[in-house]
Amino acid sequence: MLNKTDPSMYDLKQAVSSNRLVGMWRMTTGYRLAYLAANGSQAVSALLKTTTFLLLRYFVDNVMGQSLRDGILPLIALGFVTFASLLRLASLRRLSKNR
Repeated sequence: MLNKTDPSMYDLKQAVSSNRLVGMWRMTTGYRLAYLAANGSQAVSALLKTTTFLLLRYFVDNVMGQSLRDGILPLIALGFVTFASLLRLASLRRLSKNR
């Protein structure tokens, strides 16, 4: 007997609904965890990109053109490297699911 949530044997006619959100929920049968992971990865990536630009703004507005404060430049550089590494890690997680 077939499992009702088996995605390979799912009939999309069962997903039809007058409510679009209900229809979308029914269409993701069998793939909800993958969609949740992909959305979470996108959220982390967007947050990291936003944080990178905020750090860049701080660097341009408060550090460039000012007398160098001891220790602030290496911290900002470390922040850029950290955000870039985490962004790469988030995208690798997303890409590894496609292989």
